Amino acid sequence: MDQITEKLWISDAPTLRDISEPYRFEYVLTLGYFDRLGYNRPVVSDTADRFVFQDSPEHDYQTFADAVDHLLQVLKTPRQCPVVVHCQAGVSRSPAVCTAALAVREESSYETAFEKVKTVRPKADPIAALESSARKYIANNQ
Repeated sequence: MDQITEKLWISDAPTLRDISEPYRFEYVLTLGYFDRLGYNRPVVSDTADRFVFQDSPEHDYQTFADAVDHLLQVLKTPRQCPVVVHCQAGVSRSPAVCTAALAVREESSYETAFEKVKTVRPKADPIAALESSARKYIANNQ
């Protein structure tokens, strides 16, 4: 798991599957098809398959936007422990959602927010379609 801000972390599913109690975080936002594809979703997930969108150009923008909205709402509530966002590999979906939320929350650009994500998670590399969705979300919400 990688810490983006004091209250926002990013991860991948295998790392979260291996984590044991007590957890260092208070909320887990899952982005992916774990239940639908029969993958072993981390039991610590608070959202299960609620925010399912493909890591492809055919992803559903509205589901992407809903995931960012949800993350922003969760981050607004007072928390003792951080929130962690993950997809299967922690490379494309979760970095795109974290970048969009961070940019809106901090009133910054996509580039500035993504640099924060990339600094702590060097393998972050959202596909072009998810980067485009993040940029669209930021433009529509700042």
